[in-house]
Amino acid sequence: MEEWEEDDVPPFADPNLRTDYEVALGKLMLAHNEVDYRLGKALERVVLRIAPDRSLIKYAEGVFAFRLKNLELFLKAAPYSGAVQIDIGQLRELNKIRNDVAHGHFEQNFDGTFQLVSNDKGSSGRPKKYSIEELQRATVELRAIAVNLLGHEIFGDFRQTYALPRGAKPV
Repeated sequence: MEEWEEDDVPPFADPNLRTDYEVALGKLMLAHNEVDYRLGKALERVVLRIAPDRSLIKYAEGVFAFRLKNLELFLKAAPYSGAVQIDIGQLRELNKIRNDVAHGHFEQNFDGTFQLVSNDKGSSGRPKKYSIEELQRATVELRAIAVNLLGHEIFGDFRQTYALPRGAKPV
């Protein structure tokens, strides 16, 4: 093993690994931020449709997990509210990945391997291993959800009309 002076920084096996990881992490964070923003917009539409007086606006605000739970409740309790149809379980898992990498420290080993060292703010407080490929896969999934939310934002504001059953008369 090569010796180095106290003030020297030891060389890493692959200096590009950190750069590649930073790029993958940055893309994941940007994709999640867009989903976060568009989720808030989608919820705002629903609560304003249900209560135009803004009395329910708090259900479109708050931390991501809270708003995701509110969307799930609207989808189940008020299926005709116009809430966007997305896979809540998938988005919860992607949010867990985002939290793990956002609150973890990238620690590269001399052999070129790496791990995230948690500071107990992630989803479980344990060190995680997310490969660059896993971050890229999560980014692709987040981008697809963002496109769905954007489509809902652009085209999903049409009020639904329902036909009365045959023979029924409005009162």
